[in-house]
Amino acid sequence: MRWRWQQHLFEVDLLEHDQDALTARVNGQEVRVRVLAVDGHAVVLDVDGRRVRVYLYREGRDLWLAVDGRTWRLTPAARREAQAASTGAAGGDGRLRAPVPAQVREIRVQPGDRVQPGQVVAVLEAMKMEFRLQAPFAGVVHAVAAQPGQVVERDQVVVEIRPETPQA
Repeated sequence: MRWRWQQHLFEVDLLEHDQDALTARVNGQEVRVRVLAVDGHAVVLDVDGRRVRVYLYREGRDLWLAVDGRTWRLTPAARREAQAASTGAAGGDGRLRAPVPAQVREIRVQPGDRVQPGQVVAVLEAMKMEFRLQAPFAGVVHAVAAQPGQVVERDQVVVEIRPETPQA
């Protein structure tokens, strides 16, 4: 399977599995995963000897993962590539959207701020889970469309970042 998250491609091959564990190769690195507990959308895993609590949510073909306060939306690569070809969008467009209906807890930037890839620009909370919105690339904050305490809907833009233009 091939999954995309922003501009990153993950190649996942299932090598073997039994009733409670599987071995997979993720971008060439072998990983052993055992399921320790399942409680609704929360899954406790043993990943190569490390205990990890993962919140999983499937939305159509996309897969949402929340681990240690960070959230990812994984999209099957073939679908994402087809979308990019039809819309001209070749990845993160800089519009950071709420992954679920949530309350804005923090906005850490303001228009004009420079940001680096992975920098947390906003923190949302929903269902006692924290969602950190991170800059997908280096750039400048163009707009902040929400404020702390505000409730935002799924896919609502919270912060917009534009790539920084090189100076001549």
